[in-house]
Amino acid sequence: MLNPFYIIIILVILFTFFHLLYKFVLYPFFIKKRIKSNIIKEAVANNTTAIIINQHIDNCDFQIKINDKIFLIKIIYNKKNCDLQINNFETFFMYQKTFSNALKAKQIFGLKTFMKSTKQNRILVLAKKAKTIKKVINECEMIMVDENTNVYNTHILNQDYSYFFKSK
Repeated sequence: MLNPFYIIIILVILFTFFHLLYKFVLYPFFIKKRIKSNIIKEAVANNTTAIIINQHIDNCDFQIKINDKIFLIKIIYNKKNCDLQINNFETFFMYQKTFSNALKAKQIFGLKTFMKSTKQNRILVLAKKAKTIKKVINECEMIMVDENTNVYNTHILNQDYSYFFKSK
């Protein structure tokens, strides 16, 4: 018979393992799959063919070929109803209200290689819809960012994939 202390330790280790497995493997897999299927659905609605290329160039998550144009896609795993603030090309912050209505800031890592890329048609896709996306211009100015705003040669899509199918 095992000591109850050892059983508790084993349960804590198992819980931690499954939590990390979900957070770093399963959650990104399902989000990426959902975004790909939403883009394909939008392509079908616009009578366009979209080909997904699972090739990782410059730290992108995947590529999409639409009308002979290849887009590099990077997913930002954000929280729902957060505020995204872009300070410079490699510093992105996510702000979210806590239970006490205080703002909690979290820096988003892993975008430096993607943002420094010289490739054209780079797209950042938010995993969940953000309330606002702001870009800092200088110490006292910010602009609101939408899908048509060029942010360091990159476009940011907030759960709206019609940008891919607009005639240019």
